[in-house]
Amino acid sequence: VLVGPLQHTFSIQSVMIVGSVLAWIGIMVSGFATNIPIMSVTLGVLHGIGSGTILVSLYLLTMMHFSKFRGVAHGAASLGKPLSGLVFTELLNFFKESYGIQGSLFVLGALSMHLTPLAYVLRAPFSSRAPSMSKRPTTVGADISNESGKYIEMQEFGKPKEEVPQSCGCYTEFWTLFASPAFYIVIISSAVTAVIDTIFLTTVIDFAVDQGSVKSDAAWLKPCYVAASAFGRIFLPLIADTKYLRRSTFVMLSFVLVGVTLLVVPFATTYWIIAVLCALTAAFLGGGSVLHDVLVVDYLSLERLSIIHGAIGVVKAPLIISSPLLVGK
Repeated sequence: VLVGPLQHTFSIQSVMIVGSVLAWIGIMVSGFATNIPIMSVTLGVLHGIGSGTILVSLYLLTMMHFSKFRGVAHGAASLGKPLSGLVFTELLNFFKESYGIQGSLFVLGALSMHLTPLAYVLRAPFSSRAPSMSKRPTTVGADISNESGKYIEMQEFGKPKEEVPQSCGCYTEFWTLFASPAFYIVIISSAVTAVIDTIFLTTVIDFAVDQGSVKSDAAWLKPCYVAASAFGRIFLPLIADTKYLRRSTFVMLSFVLVGVTLLVVPFATTYWIIAVLCALTAAFLGGGSVLHDVLVVDYLSLERLSIIHGAIGVVKAPLIISSPLLVGK
């Protein structure tokens, strides 16, 4: 939510740097926490604001830098989401056994400090406050700058959608979005996708055990899900980026196929059938969610991406937190 208003005043790089500092400070300070309420503030609020700011800023920079293969680029940028659950789970267990809970937080905070110099390296390809562009058309593509600093407008799908004054404030952007039906479709579909992803990943192992699989074998479903999701995020968007299918058509087909595989899962009786359905669900869900974010730029413009991601986060957070109530015991 903060990235949208801040990008009207500060550069995206500056926002990312501040977000990276908040992220590792929140983890480091959590090592001194003496109770859960304090840790909720440091690790939950402080680190959460920092990591969320970095994530939205990174997505925005990716959309700015890439136009033709925007889906593949965004998929590569979002690989950390599935991989982190696999890699950092084992890494944190190792830190806990070696250094204890307090020491593991310090080590993780020290690793997170690398985000700050990395944020210095990332730069936007154009200035959203160029003085010669007080009024410019909103396009599906992006603006880039050449080495001399001149601004070159790139357009991917033909015609500008509308004239957007560069001086328009954040509140005007909010009211414009609230009046757009596409905004609500994006919010609802993104929230549903996030809940499906969370619930399926957290229940598929237990489901396999209930169907007679050995627990040690069922544990491999999580790496299978992560690998298939990574494949879907990188390679499936190529179908739309190379114009074999429209992006909107691809997203629709991906979500339909996710629904079909989820309907078939309850009837799976063997481990290998469950593994195949798990991989298909992860691949279709990964590829569809990546191009879903790209469609936000196509339909609602690049300038509003950070505001939309903030709104999506506000809606997704309570749904994901309450997802255990949907699953039950």
